[in-house]
Amino acid sequence: MNNLTLLKEYNFRDLGNHLTQTGQKIKPKTLFRSSKLFGISKIDVDLLQSYG
Repeated sequence: MNNLTLLKEYNFRDLGNHLTQTGQKIKPKTLFRSSKLFGISKIDVDLLQSYG
């Protein structure tokens, strides 16, 4: 898992390269997880849009 540092969210991760139950890898920048995304800053939104 790759952590992506955001200003207002401390638990945002890219699950890329994580192995599935069938042994396949998840493509990077296609599946993310976070505890919450409401209230993130405009800078964070811009970062997420440029990341994926």
